[in-house]
Amino acid sequence: MEQLTSTYQARDDESSIIRSHVSEARKRAFLQSYLNDRARTATTETLFRSVNAFTLEPEFSNREAFGFNLLLLKAPFVEGSSWLPYSTLEFAFAAERHLLKRLERMLRESAADTQEQVGSSSWPDLLEGTRHLLGAAHARNYEPSLIVLAGRIPFDLLSRLYQYIGPEWGLDLGPRDMRILATYRGIPVLALEEADVPALYVADLARFGHLTRCGLEPEFSVEEIDDAQAEALLQSNPNIVEIPSDRPNTHDERVRQLKLHVRLRLFESYRLEVRDRNAVFAAALIGAAEPALQTAPP
Repeated sequence: MEQLTSTYQARDDESSIIRSHVSEARKRAFLQSYLNDRARTATTETLFRSVNAFTLEPEFSNREAFGFNLLLLKAPFVEGSSWLPYSTLEFAFAAERHLLKRLERMLRESAADTQEQVGSSSWPDLLEGTRHLLGAAHARNYEPSLIVLAGRIPFDLLSRLYQYIGPEWGLDLGPRDMRILATYRGIPVLALEEADVPALYVADLARFGHLTRCGLEPEFSVEEIDDAQAEALLQSNPNIVEIPSDRPNTHDERVRQLKLHVRLRLFESYRLEVRDRNAVFAAALIGAAEPALQTAPP
């Protein structure tokens, strides 16, 4: 997962920040904000729920866990601080990207032997390829429920999509599905720009796989850093914290800077299983753009 960094927005009395304890109310507010943002960005879970291929298990699974273990500045978690709370949307986007990458990898591995090719420089070619894959799925008694465009879609091509909108298309996607371009014949069209291998997929998602969320909530903690913990962190990585340009580059200053931080742990747990690899129909995209650079969302 991406490492998230933070910079000073305002300078409170740093000694006061070090002496103060993390606010339980601010911790709860951070977690609730994250849960709200995850509900808005949960494209993968929404897709599997829509075909009744989703299960919620109450027990958290460390084996399936992924998330964040990083240092953040302490001030936003201190009651009375002049800092604004952290935005959790970037965390939510990063978590969903990780889950979507797992889905894309499983689709790609399931269709590794495909010989099909589709031109990707125009919507007529893409639509013809999509209709061909849908027909192939139906011919084998599958019911397609997901169309995936893997790889970066050039903006000029994306902007021309609406020239081809017709009765078979739908644009009423609800508030959360910013990854869903549209629906075609009632099937959501999912865009996965981060995919390393450009491809077009059609899947019977209900038969292809199953998604299980393990745990009712993420595992979450915000821990203060004392002298002993700071020394241990510096022993394992002397450059774990940056020294501001106006501060001396000394060991004591590194300890002090670490005590101005907290250690945040935020982990989700999902199990994604393949049940029928034949439920995926794929074609390589020919003439596709290079994969997009992976950057944090705005």
